[in-house]
Amino acid sequence: MQALHNTGSTAMFTPTSIDPNAEFERDNNRSFDYNFTQIMPAAYATYQRTLAHGWSAQGGLRSEATFLNGGVADGRASVNRGYISLFPSATVAHELGKEPGQSRLQFSYARRLNRPDFMQQLPIQLYQDPRNYRQGNPNLLPEFSHNLELGHQLNLTGGASITTTVFARFTQNAIQRLRNIDTLATRLSNVGVVTQETFQNLGSTTNLGLEMTWAQPLAKWWRVSASGSVYRSQIATNAADAANRSALAGSARLANNFTPRKGLDIQLTGNLRSTVLTAQGRQLATGGIDLALRQRLFSDRAALTLRVSDLLNTQVRRTELATPELQTSLYNKYETRVGWLGFTWFIGATKAKEGRIDAAPSGGGGFGG
Repeated sequence: MQALHNTGSTAMFTPTSIDPNAEFERDNNRSFDYNFTQIMPAAYATYQRTLAHGWSAQGGLRSEATFLNGGVADGRASVNRGYISLFPSATVAHELGKEPGQSRLQFSYARRLNRPDFMQQLPIQLYQDPRNYRQGNPNLLPEFSHNLELGHQLNLTGGASITTTVFARFTQNAIQRLRNIDTLATRLSNVGVVTQETFQNLGSTTNLGLEMTWAQPLAKWWRVSASGSVYRSQIATNAADAANRSALAGSARLANNFTPRKGLDIQLTGNLRSTVLTAQGRQLATGGIDLALRQRLFSDRAALTLRVSDLLNTQVRRTELATPELQTSLYNKYETRVGWLGFTWFIGATKAKEGRIDAAPSGGGGFGG
């Protein structure tokens, strides 16, 4: 199996003194063209066996390589990284009760990977305004995590189900977003303090918590699913002057799936995330609503899907930083209300499933989120 991403784009800026009513003008000193190619070949093997008395076990091993190459067209900066990783996984499950599938207890383990994206690694200064700029770290490494879960699923009459999961996630080489004062740029500028935002592998994080999910059909045309989690988050940094910190955090999600008529699926999803710790402070709570509509066509052989993320345009990033050198509050509003329109044709025996709407495609290079 191999995944290939090839992306090219342009970051264009106007001079800061331009008249907002004038035509767009490219500032060649700040604008740049970039492109990158990311190849991810992978191979995996799994083994599954049914044991006696309702027990079953499954084990797997995935080998995955990442090769990233790209840069700015004028040669000012480039990224060239390659690494190979192994990801073992294991699951042990036990069917409870007299009726198969009514109640299930499961323990699982998996090693997972979070890759830094291209712009998090590209070492070029991207000024958001005269006092703040972002710069990728070419030495940024992927972060790896060990994920342990103990879950219980109870299937009730009428198609309802309740799932309870206790989880532990231990992350090494945690990718942390850091903001520091650029003393040289501050001294040379006439705008005051200039800060740099970058990314580093800084220490480790530990999340221990509980997650619950409830799914229930309320009518033939309406199914609801609610989930929530509460966990204790701990950040342990390698910095000599930073103490380990921990706090409670949580998230909630409510999804409504409607089928008002044959072939038409509507999905309305709301999500909320509490305040969470960061390496230098905390990121405040945020939330939003997503909407998706899908019309199945040609006896479910095709589907036309419209998605709108953050329908009410409420998702913002509010961050509070508190370090010995810098105390500040940041407010960032990205383009989160985005629409996708897609057409899918299913080949072979596969068909569009009623009530299930696939996720929208992810973006391209991005600027590190």
